[in-house]
Amino acid sequence: MISKDLFNYLKSYGFKFKMYDEDGNGPIIDFELAEYIYAVKDDSSLMIVVEHKSSRDYKNLYLYKTPNIKQNTFRKILADIKRIGANYGYSTTVKSFGREITPKDFALLPKQKKKEDMTESFEHKAKKKTSYLMKERAKVVVKHSESDSELKKNIKEMYVVSKNGEKRKLPRNNLSLGKAIANHVNAGGNLYDKSVNDLFQMSDDFHDLSKMDFDSVLTECTDDQKESLKEFMKEARKQINRYIGNLARKKSQLDECNYNTPEKTFSRGFFSHLTNDDDLADKLSNISMFITIIKK
Repeated sequence: MISKDLFNYLKSYGFKFKMYDEDGNGPIIDFELAEYIYAVKDDSSLMIVVEHKSSRDYKNLYLYKTPNIKQNTFRKILADIKRIGANYGYSTTVKSFGREITPKDFALLPKQKKKEDMTESFEHKAKKKTSYLMKERAKVVVKHSESDSELKKNIKEMYVVSKNGEKRKLPRNNLSLGKAIANHVNAGGNLYDKSVNDLFQMSDDFHDLSKMDFDSVLTECTDDQKESLKEFMKEARKQINRYIGNLARKKSQLDECNYNTPEKTFSRGFFSHLTNDDDLADKLSNISMFITIIKK
């Protein structure tokens, strides 16, 4: 894992550091979610941005240099970070920050990056109580309950509309899901094809499971079994959010999920035996199959 290797390198070099997720939240300890790595040694500070998600064919590491770091020290660090990045297929870009980096910068940089990503991917227009994220063949239409609302605020309902006039309402006003489906349609997919239906089914199943209190529902399960299901849901949430987030940035079609397989039958049987609830087992096995397919 690239973030862990960068962590170990910085630690061996004597840096103290903190990690932040893609939204600038932190400090965090989960390497998989670490996108911003803030490192300090003596009077020098560095920042490494790990580009986990990219619509390009390659990924990038951004190494932000501050003014007072010694050139010989920086050249050594740069060479090592380039080597680590290359091992994972990353190229490395050096940028000057212009001043010392502080933790408060992590509240601003992710917001700026998201704004740039959205501008590059979708044309954003707004009119009274409606916002539009436009593509060549599809658009996300966001209806607000109040005039002049920001894109993600006061959302009343949300649709994806194709160029030929087809329209589909989005469940639970999930903007990333809307952008993912708009990208799918723009790349040649259809609003009502199997891939979109699979994604909606998965979204509904996961929503139902997320609201469930496993402690009160699974009265016949042991505490270890309940904890195992809770950990499964936690990991599933992480994988699904990452998958939809990637699709919201990519110009590609959705993966198609085949639920009629021996693996699905086995998975459903396993969860049915564990929960003694066929409907619950079916939802859990659907999520399990979906995760298996998107991780390939």
